[in-house]
Parts: sequence; C-alpha cells; structure tokens
Amino acid sequence: MTTVIVSILVFGLLIMVHELGHFLAAKRAGIHVPELAFGFGPKIVGFRAGETEYNLRLFPLGGFCRMAGSNPDDPEDMNDPRGFNRRTVGQRMGVIAAGPAMNFLLAVVLFSVLFAASGVAEAVPGSTVVGEVIPGFPAAAAGVQSGDRIVAIEGVAINDWDQLVAVIQKNIGRPVQLTVERAGRNLTLPIGSDPGGEPQ
Repeated sequence: MTTVIVSILVFGLLIMVHELGHFLAAKRAGIHVPELAFGFGPKIVGFRAGETEYNLRLFPLGGFCRMAGSNPDDPEDMNDPRGFNRRTVGQRMGVIAAGPAMNFLLAVVLFSVLFAASGVAEAVPGSTVVGEVIPGFPAAAAGVQSGDRIVAIEGVAINDWDQLVAVIQKNIGRPVQLTVERAGRNLTLPIGSDPGGEPQ
C-alpha cells in the first residue's frame, strides 16, 4: 500500500512540475491562462490571482494548464487575441517544450540532492585526505577509511586528488595497490576502480 501511495505522490509531482513548466512559458509568451490545476475531478480548493484560477482537484494523477486558444470546439476561445493559437511557431514550441524541460530540471535537482545526501567518497579539498567512503564500494571493501591520507598508487607518489583520479583512470578494470598513511604508518591496500574511473 505504501508503494502505491508513494508512486501516486511521485507521479503527481512529475505532472505538477510538468504543467508548471507549460504555465510559466505561456505566461512569459503573454498567453491567457484561465486555469492551472493539479489533479483531476472535483475541485477541493482553489484561489484566483490575476486572470488565472489555481485549483487543487481530488485525484492527484494528472493536472492541466488551460490556455486560451487551444480548444477548437469553442469559437470564443479560439478568437482570444492572447490565445495559444495566436502566438508564433517559436513561442508555441517553447510553451510545449517547457513541460518536459521542467521534468528534466526536476530530475537534475533531485539527483543532486540525493547524491549530496547519500555520501560520496571524496577528498578533503586541497589535500589527499579521504573525507568519506561509501560502504559497499571498492574503497570501503579494500579497507580505506575516512581520514586516510593517500600517498601513492601503484608506487607513484600522489600529491593531489586530480593526480589520483588520473592514475586510476589509466587502470580502469583492474585492481591497483593504494598506499595510505594512517596513524603515522603506511598501509598498502588492493583496490578496484568503478567503470567511470572515479575513486569510490
């Protein structure tokens, strides 16, 4: 049941952001937008701001941005001087493309937030000290710990994180010997690298 509820909420969020993209682009193009609704069915709550009515409807699996000039069955709607049909091809394409563009932007934002929150193996800026290690990844499996200072890889002295990445990229797909300094002594650890060549 929880999976169904979460799926509905996520789907609703995707649609909400999608329709918001159409709405913002339409407003920017000067198109008359009588209604922006999230969900379908009976209106639960709503308010009017300017010329647009903003509504939340009962069923969250949908939504719409009702623009003037987009209903061929309504002559009055099609004759609105600020209708969608009265805009240039470029403006109409921009309004149409804005929905998917907002979904793409949402994916980038969510991925960035999850990536930042999940914890990534990274170096302390300006040094070769490991800041964090993701459990279950090659570095953790090899025994690398937060606070270790990387001093060499495959016998090559490492002076900065970029140099470490470059050496690992040259050894993609095979284990390498990583030398770290921990508590004043050096340890040599066998470590793999991920398919993208980034230390994990």
